[in-house]
Amino acid sequence: MFNLFIVIIVATLLFFVWQLIRLKFIKQTKNKFKFPRDYLVGINYLLNEQEDKALEVFINLLEVDQNTVETHLALGSLFRRKGEVNRAIRIHQNIIARPQLSQEQRLDALLALGHDYLNAGVLDRAERVFLDLLQAKDGHSHSALYSLLDIYQQEKSWRKAIQISKKIQDVTGKEMAKFISHHYCELSESAIEGGDITAAIRYLKSALAIQHNSIRANLLDARIFEILGKHKKALSRYKKVVENDIIFLPEVIKGILNCYEQCDKKENGIEYLRSLHSIDSKASVFLLATEEIYSLEHDFKFILSQLEIYPSLFGLAKILNIVINDCNISEEQQNNLLSLGEVASKLAGASKKYFCNHCGFISKALLWYCPSCKKWDSILLSCN
Repeated sequence: MFNLFIVIIVATLLFFVWQLIRLKFIKQTKNKFKFPRDYLVGINYLLNEQEDKALEVFINLLEVDQNTVETHLALGSLFRRKGEVNRAIRIHQNIIARPQLSQEQRLDALLALGHDYLNAGVLDRAERVFLDLLQAKDGHSHSALYSLLDIYQQEKSWRKAIQISKKIQDVTGKEMAKFISHHYCELSESAIEGGDITAAIRYLKSALAIQHNSIRANLLDARIFEILGKHKKALSRYKKVVENDIIFLPEVIKGILNCYEQCDKKENGIEYLRSLHSIDSKASVFLLATEEIYSLEHDFKFILSQLEIYPSLFGLAKILNIVINDCNISEEQQNNLLSLGEVASKLAGASKKYFCNHCGFISKALLWYCPSCKKWDSILLSCN
């Protein structure tokens, strides 16, 4: 019913536009204005919930010409925003097929059609449309460039994304270093997964050359050094990540402890984690860190003291889990604590999770690119 009312509103707007055009003509010819029969037919289709037939009537009611093309474009865009992408495509294709339109109007319709395909997920057709618009070299090229970047990021075509990002920087003057650095990091990660460390290092160098303070690039640098067995260098990079933003401690804590252990300095690793308490940070990060400390030292008083400093349901769930597994308690006490622990875990979200601070998208793993709002570096750690 909601879509029905939307179409009625659009139809009414179309009628008023049509009326204005007719009135202008009447003023010139002094003919009596007549109410269009087709408009009434279209309304009848709407009232009978025959939206496709109604759309056909309203499209034909305003034939595409120099004076009505903007109305058709607006109608198509409205359908796209309401999720009626197939109808939007049909309208914009109908505009493009008209030979009497100006080049600018045809390019406007082509841009709208590209966005229709993009919204519909038909990325190959959208790409062709936007590439054609780039060849036109007019005012639509900026929008086409950003749309192509969106397509290549969705497709994970990182080399193409790098080329387009550089072109955006050249054409618009917008700083694209962050984007390009992430694209190179994506290529580096793919190379690591494929076992090609040489290629991973090459891509990473490009990322660091563009943005040397990139947390992600430094994290990848540490990971590569750790893979190569260069634990001192890896440790230095891991610490640099923590110094830049301690919120990433849960992502590097195991790497830090492993590097200390490989350097025969396990105790130094524990001291390093303890030293972080002088840094003003979020409770959730330290609760994850103290869990690691407890697994190494079994210092129950330490983790309990941290819960007192940073009270949370997440921390309570961790404490209960330790008591159940490590303390000498009766079976009845154990069952009671298990039930309490389950409740605390559910309320806390059971484990660490990530959210996008731009759109609220939730993920169980750290993502550098939000698949919902398509923002880079917007995913943050959240523990209750």
